[in-house]
Amino acid sequence: MIKSIYFPGKEFANKEEFAEHIFKHGYKHTSLKRTTTYLLTNDYNSNTGKMKKASEYGVEIITYDDFLKIL
Repeated sequence: MIKSIYFPGKEFANKEEFAEHIFKHGYKHTSLKRTTTYLLTNDYNSNTGKMKKASEYGVEIITYDDFLKIL
């Protein structure tokens, strides 16, 4: 089963390249929704709307470094 990941594009020079990379490992980049597996962030303390929404949806919030470790 493919897991879905939401990550903001501003973190990457090439968002499409990162999306292709995670797809090779069984993940796909999606919009943030209730079925999203992970929201990737560099800052757990961020107070953005996406972080709030992920919390409301019960989406697991992890750092990019932690995500790369599980690949």
